[in-house]
Amino acid sequence: MLNGLRSKGEIRAGAKWKQVYPLIKDDERYQNMLGQSGSTPLDLFWDIVEEMERDIRLKRNTVQDVMEVQYLLYASFFSRLLTMLFNIGKTI
Repeated sequence: MLNGLRSKGEIRAGAKWKQVYPLIKDDERYQNMLGQSGSTPLDLFWDIVEEMERDIRLKRNTVQDVMEVQYLLYASFFSRLLTMLFNIGKTI
């Protein structure tokens, strides 16, 4: 049930229970889970949201790592280019 809402985009990173609850409160599967031992629907909801947030953080960190490497490559290139241009200017 919750995974279906996730697939439809109804549950996203940063989602709040109050946004999802109206979508499931009358669902028979939700009603059957109430009062059962184990994880509650709210627990399962937060598990999904946390997983999505972890995925976003991982992707963001990967992009930041790539950008940092690219910055270092470009900084090194421009530093060498400026050094060459400076040295050429000395010889003229």
